[in-house]
Amino acid sequence: MPLAADELAALPFFPLPRCVMLPGCVVPLHLFEPRYRAMVADCLASRRPVLALAMLEPGWEGSYEGRPPVRTIAGAGRIIAHRAHPDGTFDIVLRGVTRVQLDELPAEGQPYRRARASVLEDGTPLDGLARQRVLAPVLATLAALEAMRARDVRRESDPLDLSGPLSLVVDRLADRCLRNATLRQQILEEVNVVLRAKALEDALAGSLAALSATHRGMVEN
Repeated sequence: MPLAADELAALPFFPLPRCVMLPGCVVPLHLFEPRYRAMVADCLASRRPVLALAMLEPGWEGSYEGRPPVRTIAGAGRIIAHRAHPDGTFDIVLRGVTRVQLDELPAEGQPYRRARASVLEDGTPLDGLARQRVLAPVLATLAALEAMRARDVRRESDPLDLSGPLSLVVDRLADRCLRNATLRQQILEEVNVVLRAKALEDALAGSLAALSATHRGMVEN
């Protein structure tokens, strides 16, 4: 379900150094800091269980307790499950809904940060043939990478979910394949789905090249 205008008007956001939430994907979190415990409690009490995850800019360590700069494009989602613990901490599960541009609001007494958020649209959907042209090189590179990984560790991969709009498919693939927060943020910030798919293909190709080099080194030694 899309985020409503009143949910976007003052959207709480959780700044994190290495966590990026993509649309359609699930992120589990444990919240223990008082300000973010308050954030979740307020979200649940207001029956607007929505918040964004925003990646902290480099150099955040010296001002983490304050309001260090964050990337202004973030993933916004809904709390789909939560558990309150006796010590006041929360476990929550977020499902990403959309990309948003954050315009941070003044504190106004809240211990946590909020922003006026604008949804970033993906643009015109592609027809079936164009969709296939965009996905084919991504899937080919992913297949080669997973085949090489299987040479090291025998494991069964979950089947790919290629249903739904191309934008959602690319985001799901990126969530499945990319662990590096900088690469995930790059995918999040690219609103053109064709360029987003190319960025994912390039990231997978980089992983494939690195793994191939490791294998060559092992053989030569």
